[in-house]
Amino acid sequence: TLVHSLRTTIETLFACASWLFTPNPRTLTYMAEEDKGNKRVFDGSNEGGGNFVRGGGKRQRGQEGKVLPPTVILRREVDRASGKGDWRAGFATFDKAVNEDIPLQPHTCNVLLHLCTVAAAADDAGMSKEELMAQAQKMFDYMKEKKISLTEASYTALVRVMAANAQPEKAFAVAKQIASDGLVPKVRSFAP
Repeated sequence: TLVHSLRTTIETLFACASWLFTPNPRTLTYMAEEDKGNKRVFDGSNEGGGNFVRGGGKRQRGQEGKVLPPTVILRREVDRASGKGDWRAGFATFDKAVNEDIPLQPHTCNVLLHLCTVAAAADDAGMSKEELMAQAQKMFDYMKEKKISLTEASYTALVRVMAANAQPEKAFAVAKQIASDGLVPKVRSFAP
């Protein structure tokens, strides 16, 4: 009887578990479409089990089919480039934002500055150290011009690019500027 009771309990648990983990057809369709390389998003409608809308281009859509603002789209592009270590794509996104006058968020600018340090550390960057330093300075100046809040990480990224370009005096001057601008410097700011 104890064995029978235990067996019944286990069978009930397996029945509940299979019910809980039965895949939703909409999820499977979404995953199948994504596997094909088609970026599709469920639009949240209830007609006929829901519809999928193509996302992409300048009018990317979120999970509910809402059009995302350009700043969010650019942030995603920069984050994706950073995740892959693809500084070329990050720089292209920055140039696109500047040319189309799309405002960038502070996080996006800091990630772009970090990509400059990644490129400076790469042996086969495809850009000279001077070009990388000019790109980092351009991004830093953009942040100042657009009054985007500069953080300790912003300054530290610029310091690292200057240090990689064998310009320790300039790097040290920027590191000292952190405190004069009212921010708290960290050890990493002086030891890039």
